[in-house]
Amino acid sequence: MKAIILDGYGTLVQVTRKRYPYRHIENMERMSKHFFYGWVMTRNLTHEKVLAAFQVPEALAQRSIVKMNQELASVQPYPEALDFLSQLDEQGIPWRILSNLAAPYCKPLTDALGITDDRCFFSCRERILKPYPEFFDLAVRSLGLSANEILMVGDSKRADVEGALYAGMQAFHLRRPEMDLWQALEHFKALRRAEPARHSAPEPGL
Repeated sequence: MKAIILDGYGTLVQVTRKRYPYRHIENMERMSKHFFYGWVMTRNLTHEKVLAAFQVPEALAQRSIVKMNQELASVQPYPEALDFLSQLDEQGIPWRILSNLAAPYCKPLTDALGITDDRCFFSCRERILKPYPEFFDLAVRSLGLSANEILMVGDSKRADVEGALYAGMQAFHLRRPEMDLWQALEHFKALRRAEPARHSAPEPGL
């Protein structure tokens, strides 16, 4: 493993006050929840523009905007997240963030982590979602490494783990609150050590 790609929400940061700002749209529109979230997370639109696109009545729209602002204000890094990224930098281990996100959630993530977005790939900007391998490929190419040299860590088994494996990467399912990022990395390394002898030689990186 020479680099790490991490999911955003549920992996590095968390919403500590969930207000469900899209619920009014979900309830009002006769569409599947899967379709709606796929739509909103592949368009770089403000919350106000999403509400306008679905012609949400003014009273409901204002309520939704308040809930969105409250939810975004509650975004916090997990306790070990800042130190984890700092340690990767200190050890010269490249990292990227790859996340399925609606546009309003991008800046709160980078603000919470104290980073710029130059190492981030967000579905709303790239207009593609995990688990599609093409989305993973964007981050892989930015690292200049082969996919099998990169570890993906995320809290979604389907989007993060199955998607990464299909893209040819290594992957580990982060199961919070049972483990944090450090423990996830140790579990992954232990699994690697338990594999056949072809993996017994030391690898560069973590």
